[in-house]
Amino acid sequence: MSFQDSLAKLNSPVKDLVQSVAQKEYALEGKTDEDKDEVVKWIDKVAKGDVIKAENFKSLDATLVPKHTLLQII
Repeated sequence: MSFQDSLAKLNSPVKDLVQSVAQKEYALEGKTDEDKDEVVKWIDKVAKGDVIKAENFKSLDATLVPKHTLLQII
């Protein structure tokens, strides 16, 4: 599934926010195929409501915090 296809599953205003940010910074869609697949999977999780479940917060933190730290270093 493509980035745009996964975006179509989101509701506004989240969809609008993601589209706006992605238009300004294309790298947010992922640089490698692996990154792109992971971005699409997370968008799908958001669209399904999986991310907002309390039991998934630790998983989200475990995934995003190391990436955020890496981006700060770069």
